[in-house]
Amino acid sequence: MNRKINLIIVSALVIFGVSTANSQPSGAKKAFDSLDKEESSVNKAPKKQAKKVVKKIAKTKNVGKTKNNLAVASSSGTVPNTVQAKGKIVKDEKKNQLQFLDEKGKAIKTIQLKVVEKKKDVYIYRNTIEGLVSDNGQFAGVVTEDAELAEDWYVSSSTFSYYDVSGNKLWEKTNVSMTMPPSYIISADGYRVFLVTCAIDNVYHENKFYLAIYNENGNIVWAFGEFYEISEIFLTKNGKYGYFSANGVINFFNVLEKKIKITPENIRGSANITESGKITINTILEEIDIQENGIVEFYDIKGELKFRKKFNELDSNDLKLLRNDEIESIKVLISEKKSGNISRKKEIFNDQL
Repeated sequence: MNRKINLIIVSALVIFGVSTANSQPSGAKKAFDSLDKEESSVNKAPKKQAKKVVKKIAKTKNVGKTKNNLAVASSSGTVPNTVQAKGKIVKDEKKNQLQFLDEKGKAIKTIQLKVVEKKKDVYIYRNTIEGLVSDNGQFAGVVTEDAELAEDWYVSSSTFSYYDVSGNKLWEKTNVSMTMPPSYIISADGYRVFLVTCAIDNVYHENKFYLAIYNENGNIVWAFGEFYEISEIFLTKNGKYGYFSANGVINFFNVLEKKIKITPENIRGSANITESGKITINTILEEIDIQENGIVEFYDIKGELKFRKKFNELDSNDLKLLRNDEIESIKVLISEKKSGNISRKKEIFNDQL
């Protein structure tokens, strides 16, 4: 279990170009399409992380304007007041699709979500369509990826597309990073999108990641720079605050005031920032991981694994390490066949943006 949070800070901001060029099909997509049409859905992407992602620098393509009298956000960082549109977007978990509903609840557009894999020799060809809906149901982001994977190889072509409630595609951006979850976050009102894109460094042959916050029309509100490792991003529901981390340093930011607060390198832990900009960092004392198959792992304060067993195989010594509330939470996750994590934390840093 890796608890390290890494960060490399690069002072220069990256200005992303606007392009009207369509992205071309990747070799991975061509290979995927040429295989047998029989598809097998899978619940998870392979656990193996990519070592290389071959991409070009991402570009934004504006393909439409906000409909239904929604207020337009400015690139200054000011969050506009929302004019409620008729209809809503919902994510149907049973059908695994996004549904764009009119004011009568009738679907005017659907997007089928999926993860499909096909194998040939030592390669895995994966086609992914995943989506996220803003809390108010007025916007949705959809990522489409075609990838070719092997033991030490990962070639991917991916696109992030942003839709309004009427199903209009407002803008899209290519080369979305798919090697870290999450790579995109949408504010509750849909007027802010925090997105990670990537490209290959032609000198060092390593991935470079670009972080930026966009408004609903695809205009950059704030670009943070270029990084070689990004381990986490976060945006508050109101779209006003967030943080990103890599190489041990956490950067908290205030979108409206364009302020960044960098934590000292000796402070490492689990970060959090509230809707009002209150910052806290907690150190993890002990951690419990619960897997979908019912296996429970317990790690001590040093990160050492104390036990890894099926829940019904835990002995009295194992159970002594667990609190009653933790045992009840574990039982619920196992009964629902869900994975989860329980952390015991201690606050080591707090501040205000």
